Amino acid sequence: MNLKQIRSIVKRNTGADTMNMPDYSIDQFINLAQKEVVRQTLTLKKTVAVTTVAAQEQYDLPADFHKSTQMKVGSNFPQYQTEEFIRELYTTTVTTGTPYYYYIDCEAGKYGLFPVPTGVQTGIFMYRALPTVLSADSDEPDIHETYHDLIVYDACRRVSEQLNKFDEATHFLSMFKMLMEDMANDMGARQADIGPTVIQSADILDA
Repeated sequence: MNLKQIRSIVKRNTGADTMNMPDYSIDQFINLAQKEVVRQTLTLKKTVAVTTVAAQEQYDLPADFHKSTQMKVGSNFPQYQTEEFIRELYTTTVTTGTPYYYYIDCEAGKYGLFPVPTGVQTGIFMYRALPTVLSADSDEPDIHETYHDLIVYDACRRVSEQLNKFDEATHFLSMFKMLMEDMANDMGARQADIGPTVIQSADILDA
């Protein structure tokens, strides 16, 4: 579904009172709903190529970097779930095998490496991204179309709360939670091969 189609369904689901609400207000709720789905599931995975610089400690985070994310530089080593300032071992230098650690400074929009690189290395930065803001009628959510109903129901909840229609908001919230559970089960099934006790969000762009 595109933004226009989602907006139309939200208007229909929330009743006549919504017809007096400007489209841009409804679109704000739709974008908040998309962001909430991604926030709860960390399901938009992106990769960018990175290159270290000799004697440079800090590097820019991607503009759409999600605070709760996964990252790695290089290849053939584990990924770690990270919060804002957690340091984790993630790779070793090519020449000496010295372990590197990273830290994330979301306020500064930077990630740092310790020890400071002494040479140039290339690798892959993997992270969970914030969704693209929907603005044009033809824009489609970043998440797979299988899960667009999650955006619809959460947007309906937000609109209903704005209109003080709390019984309706509760109904839409219950539908959102039910679909979110289905989505989690779906992703868990696709990630079962990671390990017997490890369940991670799948990249729903590959759904």
